[in-house]
Amino acid sequence: MSKQWIRVILAASKLGFTNLVMDEDWDRVKKLDQYVQTGDGNPGQHLNPED
Repeated sequence: MSKQWIRVILAASKLGFTNLVMDEDWDRVKKLDQYVQTGDGNPGQHLNPED
């Protein structure tokens, strides 16, 4: 996960947000959801903007 995403998530959580909305490809979203739900996988590979 990039440092920029970590900063966004930390800032949002400090402000009390519990949801994060992303405009992203469905396959990537499913893999990110799997990571959030189970902790399995590498979220950084799905958040890479160069892909």
